[in-house]
Amino acid sequence: MPVVNETGNPADDRPPAGPGTFWERVQASFEGHRVGVFLVGATAVIGLLGAGAGLMFTLFPDLQPKPEKKSDVKVENVAVGRSEELHGQTEVPGAGTTKRDFSAPVLDVLLVNSGDSTAYVKSAEFTFFAARDMNQCSRAGGGDIDSVRFPVEVPTDVKAGHRLVKPVFFKVDPHKGESLAFALGPAGDVASESWLYGFSLTLRVGSASVTVAKSTVSNVPLWQEQVLRNAARLTESGMPEEERERDRQCYATTLRTVQRALDDSDHVPAGLEEFAVKLEALLQT
Repeated sequence: MPVVNETGNPADDRPPAGPGTFWERVQASFEGHRVGVFLVGATAVIGLLGAGAGLMFTLFPDLQPKPEKKSDVKVENVAVGRSEELHGQTEVPGAGTTKRDFSAPVLDVLLVNSGDSTAYVKSAEFTFFAARDMNQCSRAGGGDIDSVRFPVEVPTDVKAGHRLVKPVFFKVDPHKGESLAFALGPAGDVASESWLYGFSLTLRVGSASVTVAKSTVSNVPLWQEQVLRNAARLTESGMPEEERERDRQCYATTLRTVQRALDDSDHVPAGLEEFAVKLEALLQT
């Protein structure tokens, strides 16, 4: 016998309907699961894109992005014993001008680039801690006038802490080594081959910098015998005492400069330490 409801109509097995129409309930259900459906779909799309990219790079390896090439420059070696011959001239008052060669002390820096890109050295910054014309105490006015252009011209009034920036156009190819040389001498119209320079050096390589160990350069064999011979006059009798004291003070300044160069430098030219010992002995007599 059919079951009837309170209104007298046959009853069915469906649960009582919730609020709203059928399409409203469907829409509400979709809204409730929309975020989950979106995440699942997005994950699937990303997975498909990743798989497609992996397959593409497998089939066409040249299309795969490559890491950026960079240079990596290091100082492999430093040498201070070499000199470079430069063309200049000597003017003899009343006798004209003759051409001649001058000797300049050289700093050699071996740079090695272990990177995959060419390295370009743009500038060199010298910071001086010692400088001296080694013939300063025996140089007399007048006479011949020597002139020459040094590659790195240092002001003659250079003091400790003075900085000098030299533009450089130099490259080091990937996985190779190249030697960069700096020949130093005094700036100005009157040349001198007997200067001593102690300095630190910073090379600007691209946007980076490379520091070279503190070094001293000087052509020691060129001036050492003459300086010691002139300093030996301090021990001779008959020299006016005022002149003796003046020269002694001058050579004492020279000795202090040399000792500072020896103390502060990692690289010094051969013979400089021996010269300092001999000059100190002369000043103590």
